[in-house]
Amino acid sequence: MTKWNEMPRDERFYERLLDETPALICTFLADSTLTFVNRAYCECFGRDADDLVGRRFLDLIPDLDQRQAAREQFLSLTPDRPSVSYEHLVVNKDGRERWQRWTDRVYFDDDGNVEYYQALGQDITERRLMEDKLHARQRLLHIAGRMADIGGWEWSAELGRFYWSNEVCAIYDVPPGTEPGLDEALSFVAPGWRNRARLVFIRCTGEGVPFDEEMRIMTARGDDVWVRAIGQPVRDGTGSIVRVQGAVQNIAKKKEADEQVRRLAVRLKDTLESIADGFVTLDRGGRFTFINQRAGKYFQKPRSELIGTSSWLEFFDLVGEGFEPQCRRAAIEAISTGFDVYAPRLESWLGIRIHPTEEGIAVGIQDITRQKRLTAELQESRERYRRLHEGIRDVVFRLSRAGTLNTLNSAFDRLTGWSRKHWVGKRFTELVHVEDVEKVREMLACGLNGDEVPDFEVRMIAAEETEIPVELTVTPEIVNDAVVGLMGIAHDIRARCRLEERIRQMQKLDSIGRLVGGIAHDFNNFLMVMQGYVAMLADEPGMSSEALKTLFELDRTVERGSMLTRQLLLFSRKQVMHIGPMNLDETIESTSRMFRRILGEDIHLDLRCGTGNINIRGDLDMVEQVLMNLVVNARDAMPDGGSLVLETRMVDVGAEARVRNPEAREGRFVRLRVADTGIGMDQHTPMNIYKPFFTTKEGGDGTGLGLPTVYGILRQHGGWIEADSQVNGGSEFQVYLPVCEDSVDTEIALNAQGTELAGHGECILLVEDDASVRNMLGESLESMGYQVILADCGPRAVQEWNSRRGEIDLLITDVVMPGGMTGWQLTSKLLKDKPSLKAVVISGYSFQDTVESWAVDRGIPFIRKPCSPRQMARTIRECLGG
Repeated sequence: MTKWNEMPRDERFYERLLDETPALICTFLADSTLTFVNRAYCECFGRDADDLVGRRFLDLIPDLDQRQAAREQFLSLTPDRPSVSYEHLVVNKDGRERWQRWTDRVYFDDDGNVEYYQALGQDITERRLMEDKLHARQRLLHIAGRMADIGGWEWSAELGRFYWSNEVCAIYDVPPGTEPGLDEALSFVAPGWRNRARLVFIRCTGEGVPFDEEMRIMTARGDDVWVRAIGQPVRDGTGSIVRVQGAVQNIAKKKEADEQVRRLAVRLKDTLESIADGFVTLDRGGRFTFINQRAGKYFQKPRSELIGTSSWLEFFDLVGEGFEPQCRRAAIEAISTGFDVYAPRLESWLGIRIHPTEEGIAVGIQDITRQKRLTAELQESRERYRRLHEGIRDVVFRLSRAGTLNTLNSAFDRLTGWSRKHWVGKRFTELVHVEDVEKVREMLACGLNGDEVPDFEVRMIAAEETEIPVELTVTPEIVNDAVVGLMGIAHDIRARCRLEERIRQMQKLDSIGRLVGGIAHDFNNFLMVMQGYVAMLADEPGMSSEALKTLFELDRTVERGSMLTRQLLLFSRKQVMHIGPMNLDETIESTSRMFRRILGEDIHLDLRCGTGNINIRGDLDMVEQVLMNLVVNARDAMPDGGSLVLETRMVDVGAEARVRNPEAREGRFVRLRVADTGIGMDQHTPMNIYKPFFTTKEGGDGTGLGLPTVYGILRQHGGWIEADSQVNGGSEFQVYLPVCEDSVDTEIALNAQGTELAGHGECILLVEDDASVRNMLGESLESMGYQVILADCGPRAVQEWNSRRGEIDLLITDVVMPGGMTGWQLTSKLLKDKPSLKAVVISGYSFQDTVESWAVDRGIPFIRKPCSPRQMARTIRECLGG
C-alpha cells in the first residue's frame, strides 16, 4: 500500500484533504516513529511537522504505564484484529497535558509483515474534564446534603404517612426513621405558617400544584428554625396522584447569609461605583440592570435613562456588532469571553470582558488605549528585531562561555546548507576548518576575557564538506558586569575573495597587455618601414610587371601584419575608437580564417553573409572585438564540438521591438546572428551575462568581462544585443548595428577628386625615435617635394625648432618617445610658441582618454601606424591646405 508521504503528484489532493481535516491523523512505524502528521496533529502538540516527523510519539506520553499500555495496544494488532482504540494523556510543546482517544490500524505488506500503522485521533480533554467534574459534583452532592442541612422526604397517599430521610429527621430533632402522619408533620410548623403549609400541601395532593415555601418550624427540642420545603406530586399510569416527593432544608444559615449578602451587595455597589473601569450588568434579555459611574461616562447618557433599556443599541454604537453575539454565547454556554475593540466615538481602545451571572451577564469596560500603544510599540520593536535578525544576510550567533552555539539566525541555513536546529548546542569550533581552529580558540578566549577582538577571517565547513571563507566579528556579551558569552557575526567574503582574485587576474592581464602593446608598437614600426619602402620602390620608373607583382604581394603581407598588430592592440585594450563606414560582411570574411583557428577542427563554422554593399557606422577594431568575444564564448560552450553560424541580414526594426527589449530603437539595422549548438544557459543566466565579472566558467577560466565589453561597445555604436538560450539547446545572440546611410568610400572619393599629393617645398619637422621609421619617412617625404628636418626625441626637436623656427611649416611627431618629453607635450609647446603651426600625431598605439581626445579637441590629425607614404602624404596635404 502506498504511504501518504510517497503518493504520486496527482494524489497530493488527498494529502491536502487529510491535512485540512480537524481530526488528528498520523502514520508511524513499529517503534512508534512518526512518518506523517497532518496540520491538526501539529497544532495539538504546538510543533511543526519537521519537529514531529522522525520523533517517537510514545515519547509524548508522560505517564510510563500509559505509554506501555499504548505500545501493547498497537503491537497486539493482527490481520484478524487490525484496529484498536484506547485513551491516554500527552504533553504538548508548552508542557500542557491533553487527553486523546486514538484508533490505530495496522497495514501489512504482501508477505504479511507490518508495513506501518495509521492512527486517527481526537482530543477528548474537555470530555474527560466534564466527566471528572460530574463525578466530583455527585460526591459533593452527598457531602453538601450533610453539610447544608438538606434532606429528602416522600408522602404516600396509600399509607397517609411521610417518609423522612435521616437529614430531615436531624432538622426536626426527631429520631432517625420517624414516619409521621400529616397532622403530626404540620404540628412542627410554627403557628403563623401552619395554615399556609396545610393549604399548599392539600393543593399539591389534590390538584397537583407543586410548592416551594420558606417557613418557620419548631423542632422537637423547641428550637425556632427557618426551613425551605419543596414538594412535587407523582402520578400513576391513570393520572392519579399517588405520592408527593420533596425536600426540606434548614435555611437558618442561609437567612443569615442573605442578610450578609445584602450588606455585602451594598458594599459591593459602593466599590463598583468607585473603581476606574466601567462595569454594567445585564439581564438575560440584554437590558441594563446596573451601571456604575464610569460606565455612564462611556455611554455619555444619564444612568437613570439606561436602566431597564436594551443594551444592544448602546453597545453597538460603542463597540460594534460583535458585542451581542459574545453576550449571548456567554449566557448560553456559561463561559467568560471578551475582546478588544476601538471605539471611534471615544477615540479610545476598550477592553470588553463578559462574564455569565445567575441573572444574566456582567460586562467590564476598561480603557486600554495606553496598553495597546505600548503593546504595539513593543510588538513593532520585536518584529523589527526579528526581521533584522532573520533578514540579515550575515550569520548572527551567540556563544556560551563554553563555546557552544546558543542561537543562530536563518542566514546560517542559507550560507552553510546545514539546519541551525542541528547545530544549536554544539561547539562553534566544529564548524571551523581544522587549520583555523587554534586561531578561533585564541580569539574567543580574548573575547571571554572582556578584551576587544579584531575582525578575523576563517573557513567554515558547510554541507557537502565545502569551505566558505567568512570574516568573523566577535564581541563579549556582558550581563551585570560579567561576560556571560559572546555575540558574533559571520560575513560571507566569497564574493570579495573572487573579486580580489579577478583583480589579480586583471593585473596579470594588464601586465601582459602592456607587454603585447609594446611589442605591437615596435612591430608597427617594422611594418611601416617595409610599407614605406615598398611604396617608394613601386613609384620607381621602369619597374617590370613581375617586380610590381612581387611588391604588391609584399604590400598585402604588410597589410596582414598590420591586421595582426590591430588584434594585439585589441587584446592590450589600447586601441582607439575610430567610427566610420565599414562593411560587416567583409569584416567577417576577412577574419574568418582567424576564427577557424580559434574554433578548432571539431567545430564547423557556417558563414551566411547577406548584407551585400550595405555598410554600418563603426570602429573596425571594436567590431572585430565583438566578433572575437562572441566566437570565443561559442567555442567555450561547445567543449565536445558542434556548429557555429554567423549570419548577417539587413532588417527594419519597428516600435514593437521595444516591447521585448527596452534598448531597441526604430530604424534600419544590420542584424548579426551568432548561433551555437553548445550547452546553453538556464533561464536565469541570460539576465546576468552583461554584468561585469559575472561568469559561468569554472576554475577561474573566465574574467567575466567579455560580454560586458560587447555590451558596452554596442551601446557606443548605437546598437544592442539580445540573447536566447536553453539548457543543452545551444545559445543564440543577435547583434543590431545601425546602417550607415552615407557610406561613401573615402579613398575613392579623394582619388576621384584628383587630389595632388606632392609637396611644394614646405618644411616639415619629423620627430620619430625609431631610426628606420624616421629615415624611411624622411626619404619618402623628400621624394615628394618636402624639406625634412629629422629629430629622434622631443628635446632634440626643440633645439631644431629654436634654430629654424621660421622655416618650419608642419610638425609630425610620434607620441611615445624617450628623452622625457612625449609627442603631445612637444606639440603643445610648439603650438604655444607658434599657434599657426600645423601638426600631425602618429603612433603605433594610443590612449583614448589622452591622445585622441587631446588631438580631436585641437583639430590635430591622428595617424595610426603602420601607414603608407600615400596616406601620410594625403594627411599632410589636407593639413597644409591642398
